Amino acid sequence: MFAVYGTESPQLVLLPNGISMDRRTEPLLLWRLASAVVLAATVGILAVGRDRDRSIATTDPHGPPTPAANRPAREPDPPQQPPALSAAFRPHSPNPDHGGREDVPATTFSICARDPQTGELGVAVTTRVTQVGRLCPFVKVGVGAVSTQALVRVEYGPRALELLERGTPPQQVIDTLLADDRQREHRQLGIVSADGRTAAFTGDACLPFAAHRIGPNYTVQGNLLVGPEVLDAVEASFRSTEGSGFPLADRLLLALQAGQRVGGDKRSGRKQSAALVVAHPERSFYGRQPWLSLHVAEHPTPVRELRRQYDAIFQRLGHRTLVWQRGRDVVELKAGLAELGYLDTQGHPLAELIRREDFPDFDRATARAVDAFRAAHGLPTPDDGLGHESGVVDETFVRVFKRALANHRRGPAEPAPPPLPAPPQ
Repeated sequence: MFAVYGTESPQLVLLPNGISMDRRTEPLLLWRLASAVVLAATVGILAVGRDRDRSIATTDPHGPPTPAANRPAREPDPPQQPPALSAAFRPHSPNPDHGGREDVPATTFSICARDPQTGELGVAVTTRVTQVGRLCPFVKVGVGAVSTQALVRVEYGPRALELLERGTPPQQVIDTLLADDRQREHRQLGIVSADGRTAAFTGDACLPFAAHRIGPNYTVQGNLLVGPEVLDAVEASFRSTEGSGFPLADRLLLALQAGQRVGGDKRSGRKQSAALVVAHPERSFYGRQPWLSLHVAEHPTPVRELRRQYDAIFQRLGHRTLVWQRGRDVVELKAGLAELGYLDTQGHPLAELIRREDFPDFDRATARAVDAFRAAHGLPTPDDGLGHESGVVDETFVRVFKRALANHRRGPAEPAPPPLPAPPQ
């Protein structure tokens, strides 16, 4: 403590032990003393709290205090019970990584299959959950194809492939995965091995309609469907293309489309996704990775979009509208190319060629003439090695073509008149 006395000298402050201080230094002294008081109070409060915590931690409510060193270890919390069906199938988190949960509700339908002629293995799947391609389908070259769905345990995909690679039969793989799974009745699995053996499982607690179909080289499985007609349509479509020579990816997409057309997933108004994964023994990456992996992470019509992407990438029939290119614009193009010397008229007068019935057709000879014009005017052609197509008549071509045609028809420019003589000095 300190005190200020009203002495005859107003500039002096009397402190404990008889020490005096000039009043001009009083503000600094008061600030330092106040800080010391606050610090002491804070240390005291912390010490009291620490002693209280120690007392709580080492005191038995039914007996004398027990030293902390001799206190028995705390009993672990009892394991949490798995979520009930109603909780397990609540709408999933909108977080793109699905909340980091071990189990993810992905009610869906899918087909796992093998092509015995080519050795291809693949899975096609769609659902009203986003990013199904990172949850359900798993394929490995020369090993098998797996779909894990309903209440998805994602790790079952790679674990199933690992067991298949060790030579475990598909049915035994399913039995091993589900042996200690308390949520097994909420699971659905489909497995096809590289040698054509198949197995599937549909838990009794999967949301109806839920079932699976098994056949040679394929399994079809689905849950929360409009009815059995979905699985029937998928199976019938896949069987109908057997021996057709279609790539496995094409057959899987046709089967998925068939199931979607009859109703598919019974839910509506939710985000949707689809995926197609195919492994080919002669086209895989690093000898093991699938050569085809298409994912439609979210789309109003994901199966149709999956088909569009596949057809466009591999230029399958249907990826564009094919028409017979014929008309007056083709006549204008061919007449101009002939006039400029790029289209061979084989000695026939142009007026005679125009009257022919086939002259309005855009044929191969026309495409070659277009390429020759493009090359002469510095436009991209197939010969530049950059992947340009042949016979491209686009906006840039039309602009350059019309300028060249106008210059040709104007003829060579007239020579400039001679300069006037210089005036005499």
